[in-house]
Amino acid sequence: MKNFKIIILSVVAVALLSSCGLNMSEPKNTGILVNKDVLASIRQELADKENSLLAKDGDVFWSKSGTIWHSSHTCSYLANSKVVYHGTVDEAKLEGKQRACSRCCGGEAENIYDQIADNPIRDGDVFFSQDGVLWHTIEECPIVLGEGKVYHGNISLAVALGKTEPCDKCSNNE
Repeated sequence: MKNFKIIILSVVAVALLSSCGLNMSEPKNTGILVNKDVLASIRQELADKENSLLAKDGDVFWSKSGTIWHSSHTCSYLANSKVVYHGTVDEAKLEGKQRACSRCCGGEAENIYDQIADNPIRDGDVFFSQDGVLWHTIEECPIVLGEGKVYHGNISLAVALGKTEPCDKCSNNE
């Protein structure tokens, strides 16, 4: 009698589960269902992050359209870009990018020197003048001192301002 009750309960349980649309013979997927567009967006964001991680120190970033390069791949002006490219300022210029971003590079190259003049020196800063294409690792480098007022900032800023070459005199002394 006891076995008969177990069989009846099992049949009732299977009938109830079947009526609820559950099929015990097929595996159930668990987890979060994601819209294909959302998944594609996440994949693109991961690809962009991976691409930005491959960028070298001093690279600038740009999108396919527009005429501006950026010192940061996280600049809000790049937020809607499906693909973000990176490379040197010269490579950006070859791609038709004519000037630095007013948001992440601090404005046009002519105006940014006024904005960065009084910034405190931070670890990793490089030194440069308004003229020339050299950046320096030593503030007292005779070459940069001979060019006039000395400015400083991170390497991305220096490159965005066209300082694309390390100074042979002071960069070898690190």
